Amino acid sequence: MAAAYRFTQNAIGAEKARRIVAADYIRATPGSRVFDIGSGTSDILEHLPAVEYFGLEPSESYVAAARSRFGRRVTIVHGGVDDFDPAPWESSCDVVVSVGVLHHLTDEQAETLLTSAATLLRPAGRFIAIDPCLQQGQSRIARALIVRDRGQNVRTQAGSEDLIHGIFKTSRVTVRHDLLRFPYTHSIIEATA
Repeated sequence: MAAAYRFTQNAIGAEKARRIVAADYIRATPGSRVFDIGSGTSDILEHLPAVEYFGLEPSESYVAAARSRFGRRVTIVHGGVDDFDPAPWESSCDVVVSVGVLHHLTDEQAETLLTSAATLLRPAGRFIAIDPCLQQGQSRIARALIVRDRGQNVRTQAGSEDLIHGIFKTSRVTVRHDLLRFPYTHSIIEATA
């Protein structure tokens, strides 16, 4: 399952997207403490400098694949956002990342994730989330793909802004259409603790 996931992700151009996200949004520096909520197979780690990397992932096969591939470079917690206790990492992370997770969560679950992310961050730490986005005027191909996504809670830019309002000190949502090899629309949340 993990191998199929990685193959599919690379086929659609996710490697390029991860490179852009790491360089332009995550911007981790060597020694940074990064927590990846919904870490999947931890592929983003290939595009980060030597960081202290933690992940939260509900899929046992993805956890095993990440541990097998990256060894001691990763500390992955097996579990989901509903049962995650951020207390051991409270106020200790420079960056919290969540890629492709929020659109799978109800507003209540997403609020739990965002509150956990804010708890994990040091003062002035940054939260970055990337998800599919619905937007007026977007490519018909992008819209068709996004509405068929198995995530049942795809939001608009305004919906993402409403979701993060009041949880972080500062926040903004940017929409991009150029991260994959085909037309697709992403919202990128950038917020600070």
